[in-house]
Amino acid sequence: MITAAVGPGKRKRQGKTAIMTNQNVNVRPGLPENWGQLSPGEKREHRLNNYLNTLGIDFVSRAAEEAYQLRTQRMVAVLNIQEPDMVPVNLPVGNLPLALAGPNSYTAFYEQEKTLED
Repeated sequence: MITAAVGPGKRKRQGKTAIMTNQNVNVRPGLPENWGQLSPGEKREHRLNNYLNTLGIDFVSRAAEEAYQLRTQRMVAVLNIQEPDMVPVNLPVGNLPLALAGPNSYTAFYEQEKTLED
């Protein structure tokens, strides 16, 4: 079990994974070994590069992979405060389908059979 100290006598998180600047704490797989020494900008760049990277993703066609790369590049451009070729739209609809269909969240999550009847 990893316990990360974030200050004199303070503990931030216990568990198998932790991202902390403490030298004695292991980082999650996929992060560079020097993650704790990276600046916030370098960490952001690493995360965005992972978002753009298509290794390990099985696409149904080459066209699907190209479309994914184009859409992710648009999002990264917006996140970097650059002008993309088209404005990407990301609608956080959340539970909107449930609200429109009628059942409440509790019924949808804990009483699925009842939700399907409605």
